[in-house]
Amino acid sequence: MSSERSLSRAQRELLKTVLDRLIPADDGAPGACVAVGVDGLLSALDRPRYLADRTPVLDWLIALDGVIGARPLTAQETDELLSRIEAGQLPQLSADAFRRLVTITAELFYGSPSDSAPDRTTPAWDMLGYSPRPASRHG
Repeated sequence: MSSERSLSRAQRELLKTVLDRLIPADDGAPGACVAVGVDGLLSALDRPRYLADRTPVLDWLIALDGVIGARPLTAQETDELLSRIEAGQLPQLSADAFRRLVTITAELFYGSPSDSAPDRTTPAWDMLGYSPRPASRHG
């Protein structure tokens, strides 16, 4: 069963909110919500590299959904909540699983070219002006 089927619509929206706060959009550069996206993260959790993280991360997200309920969080509330989770102040929300989510998101955003990107680059590479294509002798 793929991860996409494991989350409710509300949990997917919550994951979007978390991704948006982990790596927010800045000066025209997309944040993790757009560049990695919910589907990209869930697909990564089904790959061998992250398979051991799949259950803890999804369990963490489901527990987070239970803690906040159905109400949407502001950016400030989300930041404060994530800071408390990272500090281990909410024992029902694993700080270790959250740290894995942060690491996976960063790896996908900064290091793994998207399969859907036509030129196989990452948003971070674009922000730096790096291109994996060979430089043209005529350009």
